[in-house]
Amino acid sequence: MSASVFGVSTESMQCCYDSRGNNVPTILLLMHECLYSQGGLKPTETALLNWAVDLMTVAVEEEEYNKMNARNIVMVFSPNMTQVW
Repeated sequence: MSASVFGVSTESMQCCYDSRGNNVPTILLLMHECLYSQGGLKPTETALLNWAVDLMTVAVEEEEYNKMNARNIVMVFSPNMTQVW
């Protein structure tokens, strides 16, 4: 049985090689490229990204009370975090 990411088996994902030779899902490479090309790792953008990741982590840690496991967090946050304007 294969792993599933966003409800899709890893074997069925469209993948390509990154600069280090790792075979990764193409969407991750596109997200990486957008993050760097749009300055997403500079003072304000980094703070916002760190804040969002911390929030998601805390929510998953409280899954017993809020029913938000990692899969649910991804379903809620990913549509907004993957839009390219």
